[in-house]
Amino acid sequence: MGNLETTLFVVPARGGSKGIPNKNLREIHGKSLTEWALIVARQFGGARVALSSDSDEILAVADRHPSVIGIKRPDEISKDTSTDQEALSHALHHVESTQGLCIETIVMLQPTAPSRSVQLVQRALEIVFSEEASAVWSVDEVDLKVHARKQLTLEDSGELRLTIPSRVPLRRQDLSMTYVRNGECYALSRDVLLGDPLLLGPNARMLLSQPGGVNIDTPQDLIRAEEKLKIGPDGSLVRR
Repeated sequence: MGNLETTLFVVPARGGSKGIPNKNLREIHGKSLTEWALIVARQFGGARVALSSDSDEILAVADRHPSVIGIKRPDEISKDTSTDQEALSHALHHVESTQGLCIETIVMLQPTAPSRSVQLVQRALEIVFSEEASAVWSVDEVDLKVHARKQLTLEDSGELRLTIPSRVPLRRQDLSMTYVRNGECYALSRDVLLGDPLLLGPNARMLLSQPGGVNIDTPQDLIRAEEKLKIGPDGSLVRR
């Protein structure tokens, strides 16, 4: 069974962003998206917390939190095409080699999902620690109106086709719920991180986030986040 002493929280925060310049340094209620993720991670005493970035400006955020390990990420794994597995594995090896630890559990908190709750992260850890799951992802429900089996693809010829072929018209009652990851929390074992590029493993579970979450992709999302989130009693962001 895992525990906080063998757990590593990683906040991955690249400097580059196409949608919003310096997105991970943009502020909500006076603090950057990166700092809000670190605030949640630091509430889990005993765990190691790392900020991974290719940007010196972002890594300076770690300097304000003495317990946070700043990790300079190489350019070759800081591209748009780089994977979460690459960033997390790099952070894992850095912490183990410099801190003399053997990490068993990795938690990723993406700065662009500031609506995460401490309780959500705690529940994800409980599931992974008890070995009920190889990984736990936080997710949102997908509205059945935009279900994958209703989506269409436009062929090069101009022909419109169902993305997932079907011989009969689809009714709402024919569809099962689907889910989309929201970046609020990923918790996974060391074996999953190093062995599965998808970060799922053989027995992944989901945690359904509370409605009203925010994911930052556009400047308008920052405005929405200010409106929908407030600072809670523990100093982290909570839904209004």
